[in-house]
Amino acid sequence: MLDLQVQPSIAAGRRRVQFAAAVTNSGAGAVEARLSAGGADEAVVAAITPSRLLLEPGQTRTVDVTLSVRRPRFAGGELSHTVAVRARGDNAGGAVARDVVFVQQRALPAWALVLGVVLVAAAAVAATQIPDRVEVPRVQGAPDVATAARTLRAAGLEVDPQLRSRTARDVRPGTILDQIPGAGMRVSRGDRVTLLVALGSGRTVTPQLGGATPGRAAALLQAAGLTLGPILPAEAPAGAVVGSQLPAAGTRVAAGTAVTLVVRAAGGVATAGGAGAAAAGSGRATVPPIGDRTANAYVRAVASAGLVPRVVRTISSQPLGTVLSVSPQSGLELGAGEVVRVRVAAGVPALTFDTGAVVRVFDLRSGRSAREAAPPQGNAVEPSWSSDGRRLLYRVGRRLLLVSAGLADRGRVVYDGRTRYAAATLAPAPSDGAVALVRRTGGDGDLCFGTIGQGQLRPRCQADRRWDLGRQISWHRNGRELLVFGVRRNNPEKFGMLVYRSSKPFSTNPRDWRGAMATDTSAAGRGVIAAAYSPAGTNVALVTNVGLPRFQVRLTTPGSLRDPSAPPLPVRACEVAWRPDGGELAVVQSDGACSRPLGQIVRVDPQAPRRTTSVTSGGRHPSYQPLTYAGPRGLS
Repeated sequence: MLDLQVQPSIAAGRRRVQFAAAVTNSGAGAVEARLSAGGADEAVVAAITPSRLLLEPGQTRTVDVTLSVRRPRFAGGELSHTVAVRARGDNAGGAVARDVVFVQQRALPAWALVLGVVLVAAAAVAATQIPDRVEVPRVQGAPDVATAARTLRAAGLEVDPQLRSRTARDVRPGTILDQIPGAGMRVSRGDRVTLLVALGSGRTVTPQLGGATPGRAAALLQAAGLTLGPILPAEAPAGAVVGSQLPAAGTRVAAGTAVTLVVRAAGGVATAGGAGAAAAGSGRATVPPIGDRTANAYVRAVASAGLVPRVVRTISSQPLGTVLSVSPQSGLELGAGEVVRVRVAAGVPALTFDTGAVVRVFDLRSGRSAREAAPPQGNAVEPSWSSDGRRLLYRVGRRLLLVSAGLADRGRVVYDGRTRYAAATLAPAPSDGAVALVRRTGGDGDLCFGTIGQGQLRPRCQADRRWDLGRQISWHRNGRELLVFGVRRNNPEKFGMLVYRSSKPFSTNPRDWRGAMATDTSAAGRGVIAAAYSPAGTNVALVTNVGLPRFQVRLTTPGSLRDPSAPPLPVRACEVAWRPDGGELAVVQSDGACSRPLGQIVRVDPQAPRRTTSVTSGGRHPSYQPLTYAGPRGLS
């Protein structure tokens, strides 16, 4: 939804006048706004620079609107022209118009001197009403966002925290490729300038910056192949430390990505400009009201108030980006620099599984299967979601196919070789295609890694002479740990979960990984047959029969896999998967020994495990879709 304000509403001139039009996107999605102006008598010609604007949610851009008359007026009195300035958006952005009046004066008035004096006085009064205008400096070509921000700040402008990026091979990652508005344009003092930042073709992981000074954070980012982005608030003193960052620590991103920092004083008192400055000075700050703000606008308001916003993406059927609630609640006075948790609607994920023949996508909102992948030959099994929730990987015989989440395309065959690979699981990182899988040869399974790029998957494996691997693979969100099921070769009564660790996150080189049995295998026929890290990585759901009459779910921590202390959930289980928010489990329930390949899939609330919701009576390999909404851009 667009909002439009034009200043001043009335302007006088002999041949032309200029207005400032401020366009705001108050909706939840990006909008391309097209601006135009015209009058009913067609006596006025309008020029708008620029006439098209790409507006992110909550963003405001100001443009110049110049009105010129087709013919000068040499006789008679003043003539008023009413002109409508319009902004129309795509993607349901709507349309809005504001009328302005161009008072056309005589080109050669008899009382020119008197009028000149009057106009000078009027201009002085109008200057107090029209926003201060400054010229946009050139930052295109700057080596990084921090350098561009210093240049813009010196001109009275700010960097828009919502950075845009594009992969560029011919420039250094982090370089500013373009800017909007362009250099030389005149805008209102304090306006934001949108930057297009160059990304590299490689991938890296964002370091943990919490508690670091901006200078130290910049050095850590440079060492990781990243660049320093906007620092919010902009006028933070040298003693400030990082309170929040985006992308979050541990996120795998493109080289050169600019990381936005929200800072606070080292002693816990936030620093801020504008409204936040007063809060910082008094050591107190008030949680701002939500109102009808978008998530982008609200988290900026929280940062400006001298507080540190932490966005919590929440499963909700509300429109993406809707601010659902804040904690502490709006209106409360806090110590400046305290954290405010902002719950933002991030959609409702789908649940996928296979029936032994087809892959089905289950809609949690409607409670039924919405679509399925049924190959003309062979069986579609073992679905795995990409980290962005937009693609599915599954196996048909010896082939591995990658398809869109909607299953609307026929998919791309990423592997079609002689070797059989099973349990292929995409990594929980930005969709660069890192995948862990198991090679099945001669009745034995070995752990392998590969990358799904534009070409064919070429897995590399590490042989394990002690354990036969298979069934299920679970990545930890940090990319440094894997849980893999294993059976002792030549002794099927010993089985459990191996933990593989690597010092290089999301590495696809098998030499970087070392594995060891992590669960109890001391009793024959007793062990863990499936396990999954929680989305936050703080818990693990085990499917175990150790000390139990049948396989059940037991929740524990990653450091307590061998001897979990928590009591088991009263839920029979053979496989398990976590919902992206950690608030639900999908569990496969087969016979007591989990010997049947298919079972009933139920949804389980870990806080109320006796109440279950059935999904299907015959399925396996459940997997929840990751949230496709990444959250507000520019803050975390």
